[in-house]
Amino acid sequence: MTEQEIIEPEVIDPVEEHMEKKSTFRAVTLPILSGLVIDFLDVATFGPYAGPIGGLIGALAAILICYVNKVPKAFWSLIVIPAAIYCASPIPHHAMIPIATIIAILTVFKTAGDQ
Repeated sequence: MTEQEIIEPEVIDPVEEHMEKKSTFRAVTLPILSGLVIDFLDVATFGPYAGPIGGLIGALAAILICYVNKVPKAFWSLIVIPAAIYCASPIPHHAMIPIATIIAILTVFKTAGDQ
């Protein structure tokens, strides 16, 4: 007798497929929403006396964003300090350019290209 190779169909668990789509959605939307939050706070803390308050609010928001995005704690200072400076800066008209959102979108494209 000759042995025949048995071929079985691949079974994809619908729960795993759903979780994969959900994690991809999260990986794309969370950084962009985080950038939008920082830009909104920058606009909301605009004014001559809002510098220290804007810095504090920007730093607190960046800490929350790092926690939600599961950023390693070693990198928190690289995000929190620029966000605080960005929200505290008194430079006029920079609030019209959503710098944090642009950086977030570029980061998403870069990480998508690496995969």
